[in-house]
Amino acid sequence: MEITKSPCTIQYASKMITALETQWQELLNLFRLSDSLTEQVLIQRIEAIDLPDNLCHALICSIEGDNRILNEYLLDLPVTYQQPVAWIAPVIINNNQRYAWMIGRVASEVSEIRFKFDIASAKVRDDSILMCRNEPKPVMFIEPIAVSDFSESVVSQGVESTNNADDFAVFQVAYKDSNGGFKDSNGDAESFDRRYVINATILEQNFKTSIMRAAKVIYGLREVDKSLLEQQAKLFSLVHMEAHNRGHFAGCWPFDKSKSCLLHEAVEEFRACLNAIRWAEHLDFTAYQVDIFAFSVFALRFFNYGYRAYVDPIKTDQSVLRISVGLMFFQTLYQAGVFCIEPNQRILHQFELTKLRPALIAAVQKINQQELEARSQGTEGLREVARSWYQLAYPNSNLSPEAQSIYTHLRESSVA
Repeated sequence: MEITKSPCTIQYASKMITALETQWQELLNLFRLSDSLTEQVLIQRIEAIDLPDNLCHALICSIEGDNRILNEYLLDLPVTYQQPVAWIAPVIINNNQRYAWMIGRVASEVSEIRFKFDIASAKVRDDSILMCRNEPKPVMFIEPIAVSDFSESVVSQGVESTNNADDFAVFQVAYKDSNGGFKDSNGDAESFDRRYVINATILEQNFKTSIMRAAKVIYGLREVDKSLLEQQAKLFSLVHMEAHNRGHFAGCWPFDKSKSCLLHEAVEEFRACLNAIRWAEHLDFTAYQVDIFAFSVFALRFFNYGYRAYVDPIKTDQSVLRISVGLMFFQTLYQAGVFCIEPNQRILHQFELTKLRPALIAAVQKINQQELEARSQGTEGLREVARSWYQLAYPNSNLSPEAQSIYTHLRESSVA
């Protein structure tokens, strides 16, 4: 699952703070003052607030440097839990300790999503593409009411970054070990056992942004399509995250330590997205809804993650991965005749929604076959699979003229 490994700041998800009961308003006020308080005073004031005992204990442990208990508390909440929840953790910003924090609620869609995936379990086991015998534990989605906001550039464990919304989609930071160093909150857990508390608002915002950009350059996306995308934006964005996480552990070569290959990482991300689309076929959606969902996954990867990484002047391994995954989507659909390119106007036209999902399902079938043949060769086999998809994504070792024209059009038209 593509997430930032050690997000250290969380941005405001909403400027509107809903009415909170007294103890939660007290906690919110305290969180806002946390950077000016000593650790001891902060803990004492939290202990004085009428909070559930297990939450109070988890908050204190996190303030002291170990946020794992707090994350487990959030992950294990009932899907119908209606009371506010809280999260706080110390982070290092410009060599100074500050606190990242959040007060929010369990997203109302969590119950529906869990139900859909539970019902689909038997079907995905028998699916010829997914073949998923073991599914990871579900993601927990939280809707922030208020979250910490650091506007400056930040430094976390010596790595400088800036505040991109998707970089802070996970309520999870490194924790302090007994030597004062930092470790991943998931510790040494295998990838399959890792669990995530996700900012549902950020996912929805990314989804809506990608659809808005796509609509600017695609001729053939009907108003009824746009309407459904708008109505289902939140549900689809959460379903994609849940299915994507599970998608890594499906197929003929599920993700594990044996798939540790830098060159193959973009293909693994692409594969997980494609598996998410296949998974959606078993989630009690109509065929039209799944077609729209498949389009939304393409839009998210090409028009949001890929485009933003492309226009960012600073290129990192993560940004190159995001560009590559977006281009794998774009070139797969272009070669399948899902759309044509108008070179002068730099738009996608003759767009055929009904062709999109079959083209992407065919792509994951191809990856499955490639990985089945490559598995006996280990890492070198993965490299060969990756090379074939990079050749698709980067014809002549660069963006295709078609993909380049779309990104250039978006940049010149100042589409946010």
